[in-house]
Amino acid sequence: MQRASNSTRPVEAPLEGTVPSVSAKPGAAPSRRRRLITPIVVIGALLLDQTTKWLVLGLAAGHVDASVFHIRLVANRGGLLGVPVPPLILTAAAVLTAMLAIRAGRKASITRAAALGLIAGGALGNGLDRVIDRVGFPPGAVVDWLAIWTLPTFNLADVALVAGFVLIAVRPTRVRNVPPRPWRSGL
Repeated sequence: MQRASNSTRPVEAPLEGTVPSVSAKPGAAPSRRRRLITPIVVIGALLLDQTTKWLVLGLAAGHVDASVFHIRLVANRGGLLGVPVPPLILTAAAVLTAMLAIRAGRKASITRAAALGLIAGGALGNGLDRVIDRVGFPPGAVVDWLAIWTLPTFNLADVALVAGFVLIAVRPTRVRNVPPRPWRSGL
């Protein structure tokens, strides 16, 4: 063991032939792999959502019964649960949500980065539906196709959005144990 020059704390010397480890310091840049989690999850959620919509529209059966869930095509022209909102506002909100989530995910923990990626992928999946003209489907509408019991019909973009929000709610951000500021007299 060696002593650090300006400190009384001992510093361990790295073994010969090894690379010294760099400890993560608060405010340090996240690793490249960790920064890629959000964009990878965004692309995965978006591709899964759009692929399933393409497949379901290809079936165009209208109603397929699979015991617990039903495939039922619904043109959702509104916002969440069909609330009427102009498509331009919904598309802009989807793009803005995705941009903010991707930016926030760059410095987030792995779980939070994945959750933000799910939110961004879901928002982009539904936003993309509003700008794509699909044959045999009304323009400016989201393709909702999955019906379970009495729940409103939804799609995998909605599942990604809800899963992302649930992950954030269940895994709150860790708060650093910062000592309180000492009380100052005279203020």
